[in-house]
Amino acid sequence: MNASLDSSWAGFGLNIDEPGSRANTLLGFGYQPPPANGTGNATSDLLDGTNGSDIGLVHGIPRDLFDPRMLAFRRVIHTFDMYCLPTVIAVGILGNIVCFFVFMATYLRRMSSCIYLAALSVTDALFLVTTLCAWLDNINVDVYHRPGWCQLLTYVSFVTSFLDVWYVVGFTVERYLAICFPFKRQQLCSARRAKIVVISLAVSGAVLFNFALWSSEVGFLYQRKYCAPMPKYYDLVSGLSNIDTLITLIIPTVIIITSNIRITYAVAKFYRSRVRLEGRRQMTSTSASRNESCDLRQQRRVDG
Repeated sequence: MNASLDSSWAGFGLNIDEPGSRANTLLGFGYQPPPANGTGNATSDLLDGTNGSDIGLVHGIPRDLFDPRMLAFRRVIHTFDMYCLPTVIAVGILGNIVCFFVFMATYLRRMSSCIYLAALSVTDALFLVTTLCAWLDNINVDVYHRPGWCQLLTYVSFVTSFLDVWYVVGFTVERYLAICFPFKRQQLCSARRAKIVVISLAVSGAVLFNFALWSSEVGFLYQRKYCAPMPKYYDLVSGLSNIDTLITLIIPTVIIITSNIRITYAVAKFYRSRVRLEGRRQMTSTSASRNESCDLRQQRRVDG
């Protein structure tokens, strides 16, 4: 059993007996295994539970974590985290940069909808950069858990998450206005108005989430640095997180769903009207053809 566990962690490139190793981190936020009590092997002590007092726990860690299936699952997650995630981030950053230049360096910049898409590509790229900085911890490049970087990256992550959602809302609402109020499209859906909305949302996000700059700090847990809210601001951050859920999830979801329902209804109504109009035209054409045929027959009778 011990050999099986060691080989399973070896699949991660980890050593469970090494204090402060990534294996210990996976076991629970930098958990440090206690000294071996007679066996000479901390792994063995973890498995036999000689220092554990609770049923189902080994030194406070659920026994399920040592299940072979759980270890295999963790190996898959680790592989994805190490190789797939940075690939997705790199492709995403490159793709968003290309999209920005396509939308802003061509005639598309005159279209209001492309203003929203260009702004969205910028915020997406910035969010991916913050994700990359956090991922670097996997290869022992400490960026996120450093004073200054901790506050900045947390702040940028909050702001870009907010803007990602609300730029989509702005794009959706603009489509709704263009489809449901076509005669006011030139007035309501101009590129200038879109730029004003984009800048206003950016300023709102920058002000709204400024708490991340002064409520976060780099602390220590089990001899490992980590970026987290200051203890004295736990209640404040918890309340602001609830507000964040409201303004970045609930309200945008309601607006997007409502706008799309109205757009779908307007498009369906337009096609129904078009079908009726085509039907009337066809009936009128058929009636005119019949009248013309009758007139021709009557004319032939008169001539005959």
